[in-house]
Amino acid sequence: MTIIIANRTCVILVMSTLVVQALLISAPRIARIVSFTFMAASHLILLFFPSSVFRMVIAETTYKTDWLVIIIL
Repeated sequence: MTIIIANRTCVILVMSTLVVQALLISAPRIARIVSFTFMAASHLILLFFPSSVFRMVIAETTYKTDWLVIIIL
């Protein structure tokens, strides 16, 4: 389950992250390292480069499920 409250750019980033999370379920160890790196990078983009309208904080992301919650401050 995924809860997304964001603008168009952030939705693209979030969907990319969810695709990577889906790969984690059946991916080998190297793919997991790449996936975690990608997720961390997307989190930093959302946290430090928000749009002029939205300021977003990723509250919780786990690699075992598709939960991704974005809170608008």
